[in-house]
Amino acid sequence: MNTLIIDATRHNFLKAFLCKDKKIFKDFSYEGRDIFSSLNSTFKSIPNIDIIGINKGPGSFTRTKVSLAYTKGYCYGKGVPLIAISSFDVLKKDKKNLIVDAGRGKVYIKDDSGYRVEVGSNFEEIDYNTFLSIILSRFEKKKFDDPLKVLPLYISEI
Repeated sequence: MNTLIIDATRHNFLKAFLCKDKKIFKDFSYEGRDIFSSLNSTFKSIPNIDIIGINKGPGSFTRTKVSLAYTKGYCYGKGVPLIAISSFDVLKKDKKNLIVDAGRGKVYIKDDSGYRVEVGSNFEEIDYNTFLSIILSRFEKKKFDDPLKVLPLYISEI
C-alpha cells in the first residue's frame, strides 16, 4: 500500500513522504517558496497512491491552504481516501500544553484554555512515524475525511 504524507505547515518547507509496509520509504521533501510546483512534482513522482494523510494545520497560512486544496482536489478527482489531522493530534501524548511552530518567531499553543499564539521559538517537531501510525490506524478503521468538507485549522492573533 502506497501512503503519501503531506505537511506544508512549516514556512518554506514541504515535507512529503512515501510510505510502504508501515514505514517511511522515500522522502520527497522540498525547501523553497513554490509550494504548488513542489506538490506537483511529488504527486507526479508516485504513480499509485492508495491513501493520503495531510497535516491540516496550524501552520503557515498560505502553504497549509494551498497544500490542502491541491490534495483535496487530487483525492476527490481520483477517489483516493484522505485523512486530515492537525499538528496537535500528532503531538498528543500526556501533555497539557502542545506547542507547534507558527513561524516568524511565534508559536501556536493548545492548552486547557484553548488555542493561542505567543512570541517564542521553543516548539515540538512533528514525528512523522507517529503521523503515519495515526493515518494507518484511521485507514484500518475506515475513518476517512470527505475532501469537500476538510478545512484547515487556523489560529489567529486577536
